Amino acid sequence: MKTSVLALFLLYFANGFAQTKGDDLKELYAIAIENHIHALKEIRAKSIIIHEIQSFNFIADEVPERDLPKYIDAYKIKYLNIYDKRYKRSLKTGKRIISIQPITLSGDIITINLVDFWVRYKSKNYDFANRGGSVSSFKYSSKDNQWHHLKTTYSGI
Repeated sequence: MKTSVLALFLLYFANGFAQTKGDDLKELYAIAIENHIHALKEIRAKSIIIHEIQSFNFIADEVPERDLPKYIDAYKIKYLNIYDKRYKRSLKTGKRIISIQPITLSGDIITINLVDFWVRYKSKNYDFANRGGSVSSFKYSSKDNQWHHLKTTYSGI
């Protein structure tokens, strides 16, 4: 009994002094996803492809959905479990999926990696083709107790 009360107290104490709260983390993911979507839209506008991007599909197996945004601009963000049976049919022709990786912390800098994949399901196998991605970096400022976006770099999009 005493250890459970002590553990609960320590958890509450640590949560009160944590620098990154749930809303902060959600905002960081939203900025990273928004930058990635804008880069994809810019590339689409510069290319010969005429049809508009209508939806964005994400997989976030290692990131809790409560930390992820539901909308970016006018786009509803879909988080898929590509291994679910109901998606196998749509994956037969292939689908662009953006994988959201867990944050990495190095000193006072957080980085969020988003990886573009082309996924196909054929003959009971999943084929993943990496198409590049983006890395967004954020730095914590102790002056104003906020995270600030440093830069987003793109590769192979």
